[in-house]
Amino acid sequence: MRGILNPAIDFRGSIGLHVTGHDEFAGYMRMIRDAFPDFYNWINDIVTTDDRTVAPLTYTGTR
Repeated sequence: MRGILNPAIDFRGSIGLHVTGHDEFAGYMRMIRDAFPDFYNWINDIVTTDDRTVAPLTYTGTR
C-alpha cells in the first residue's frame, strides 16, 4: 500500500469516516475487513484533475 498511495492520502469512506495518511487508511481497511470478511469492491471509473483523484466504486459483501 505504501508504494502506491500518497503518504498524505485523504480518504472519505462510504460509511462516513474520514481518514488521512497510511496508518489511518490501513486501520479503516482492517475495520471494513473485520466487519465484512467477504468484502469486495470494483473501481467503476477514475477521474483525475491537477490535485485530486476520485473513483466511484461498487461494493459487495455480506455479514
